[in-house]
Amino acid sequence: MPHPGPAGPAAGSHPLVGLVKPDLPWRLRAGCGVVLNREPRQPRERFSLASPNEGRGEELKTISVASKVRTSQREVPTSPKEVPTSPREVRTSLRANASYVETLATTSLEDILSSGFSAASTNQAQSPLDQPVILKLTNLQPAHLLLHLTAIVNAKAYQVQTSVDGGKTWQEAGIYTQARRIVLQDLVSASTVMVRARAVGGSTGYSPWCNSGSIVVT
Repeated sequence: MPHPGPAGPAAGSHPLVGLVKPDLPWRLRAGCGVVLNREPRQPRERFSLASPNEGRGEELKTISVASKVRTSQREVPTSPKEVPTSPREVRTSLRANASYVETLATTSLEDILSSGFSAASTNQAQSPLDQPVILKLTNLQPAHLLLHLTAIVNAKAYQVQTSVDGGKTWQEAGIYTQARRIVLQDLVSASTVMVRARAVGGSTGYSPWCNSGSIVVT
């Protein structure tokens, strides 16, 4: 292998030792594995939050640490307990949201309705109930009728009666807690049945009877 002489490298050969830049801590000489200008490796620093009075270098460390903290916070998964799952937790959350809406909207009905909540009267004084209306009266299955009434505000229940003699006499058909779906059972097939109902509650105890409906039971 040719070596550089006093007068310089031999003709046609290339130097094997290159210049080492002074700003680099160390370099390997090409092809020889000899370490030039090697300096001992310093242990990595442990960064901590810097005070505002420290130098520019410490400020950069502070920014780097803060960035890592924000990244770790974004990666933390949301705990399932933060999302209401049970009916009780859902009701509690809705009541809290409704209270918040009331605080912001005060007495503005428009603001309350724009939030997605419905407005309800806080007046607890009893008043006479409105008369219900029969919306649907159909055969459901043999000897069964399906009755659908209008829902009455502040009604506690609905009393239903039937008649098979054209309304001369009425028989109790039951008390029902909701008006949307009332099933009347144990009726006589091929008979004409009249049905009436009234709401229970209010200052008078009952609403007026609704206009009766008539149907032939199948």
